[in-house]
Amino acid sequence: MNRGSSNLKSTKEEALSLLGKWKTELTPLFCFVNLPPLRVALERVTVESFGSGGVTVRSSDREGKVSLAFSKTVVFNFGDSRLVPSEVGTFDAGLAILLDESAVSKNEGLILLERRTA
Repeated sequence: MNRGSSNLKSTKEEALSLLGKWKTELTPLFCFVNLPPLRVALERVTVESFGSGGVTVRSSDREGKVSLAFSKTVVFNFGDSRLVPSEVGTFDAGLAILLDESAVSKNEGLILLERRTA
């Protein structure tokens, strides 16, 4: 989910729907956390819980866990391989949960990417 790409701004309801799909299907995700000074990448996580107040993902080895509370200013961006096939590489879909409008250009927040299966 790169700056300047063709990501679509999503509503909270759309984001929660996608998180629900990923949770139900136990979809393995790549997770990038960019909350300066913390920057962490987790290779294989699943959605553990989510709701209108936030999301929690946990690594497959159960060692890593990341939670992000949704503020009133949170911004959701969605991207998938149909929108920007040259940019997504090995990913089918992604959801960026960004702290606020000013964080969009810096990708500050939590980014979840679903790997392409075929």
